[in-house]
Amino acid sequence: MDARWNDGLPPAARRRLGAAAGALLAATVAATALVVPASAAPRAPRVAARPRLLSAATPVIPQPVEAATAFAATRGPGYEQVLNAARQQASQLVPAVLPAGNVATTAWTPLGPSPMLPTVGALTSPNAVNYGGANAGRVTGLAVSPSGTLFAAAAGGGVWSSTTNGASWTTTTDSQPDIAMGSVAVDPSDPSLVFAGTGEDNQCADCFYGDGILESFDGGTTWTTSNPGGVFTGLDVASVAFVPGASSVGSTEVLAGTSSGLYVSTDAGSTWTLQNTGGFVSGNVTSIALNPKTTPPTIYAGVAGKGVEVSTNNGNSWTVETNGLTGVAGSGSIALAIVPTATAATDTLYASVGSNSATPPQYLGLFTSSNGGTSWAAVSNAPPAFTTEAYAFGSGGGDQSTYDNAIAVDPLNANILVLGGVTAVEGVDNAGTWNW
Repeated sequence: MDARWNDGLPPAARRRLGAAAGALLAATVAATALVVPASAAPRAPRVAARPRLLSAATPVIPQPVEAATAFAATRGPGYEQVLNAARQQASQLVPAVLPAGNVATTAWTPLGPSPMLPTVGALTSPNAVNYGGANAGRVTGLAVSPSGTLFAAAAGGGVWSSTTNGASWTTTTDSQPDIAMGSVAVDPSDPSLVFAGTGEDNQCADCFYGDGILESFDGGTTWTTSNPGGVFTGLDVASVAFVPGASSVGSTEVLAGTSSGLYVSTDAGSTWTLQNTGGFVSGNVTSIALNPKTTPPTIYAGVAGKGVEVSTNNGNSWTVETNGLTGVAGSGSIALAIVPTATAATDTLYASVGSNSATPPQYLGLFTSSNGGTSWAAVSNAPPAFTTEAYAFGSGGGDQSTYDNAIAVDPLNANILVLGGVTAVEGVDNAGTWNW
């Protein structure tokens, strides 16, 4: 959650939030049988993907998916707005004036929005270093507009934009019903269209469910939420993609990959339909890739536990491709990327596949396809364990590939690939052998 919501609460609001937090904790303990000894240190920011059972001796860390889902469900849409409203209420209070002769000697400084260094309880050095040092929370989506504006979707803080190459950021989404984010995308044909999916699709105890698609038709200046009939309520939107070729803004086709399947809009996000025909096998759609050089554009959807689903006729029919994707039936995330030099005849794709297993190693591998996803093969030289704590920090046994799993191809050089997990790694294809 954005650090700026940690300050400025009036006493009454603090008491209400404290009571709510106590009730939430009690319900969670009862629902998940989470046992925390009195001597346990304060909880660290999430590194493992699931809630943890703690003992006074050695921490044992099972990861029950059901408990994580139940915990997140108790919060529901609008939780972030409660905190934000309390902060805004506090900002409108009339400042108190100290009686004559009583002068405050302590200087006050704002806590955010800015990175904060975790140094409390269990995170006190050296453990604080293992969480990346100063940070302001998770970023679940990034997009670059053709105009040069950068967009970032924050797990609990809405959509932020920067016109200074990241030197400064602003947000205009605070008033939306839900600002727990899972993705953001810009229409490459029309940068005035910016859509962002709510709901963090990481299936974790501190993830919030979504409540629609945030839509901007003026480049991110103003936003509205699209959720007709509550179709997205309770879902997580991991990926949003614009299909190029619309004759007008009103006919823009948009795809939304959610925790319950692929949703399609053919009217710029006014209405949405679940893709459940043509052979599409529904599931958690963790990524979407498009080849705009084909007519119509070829659509690729990474569906956890299923494979890569492909349509060459605008979604009228689909094939589920698993050939060569070793272990994909046990996958928890599939991140897709297509080389920018793809043509109508040749489109090379990459799939970074993470497991849904609670037992490391979880990363299933990096695969490539040179025939439009019909068949896949593991890359010749596997990347380092970028989804593990051990590789990122030099110690630790956790593997986060079930949710920390991103991939991108350099738009200027198809031989350069970037993978993101607990840390980021860059690979260069040298005549078929990858150097990391």
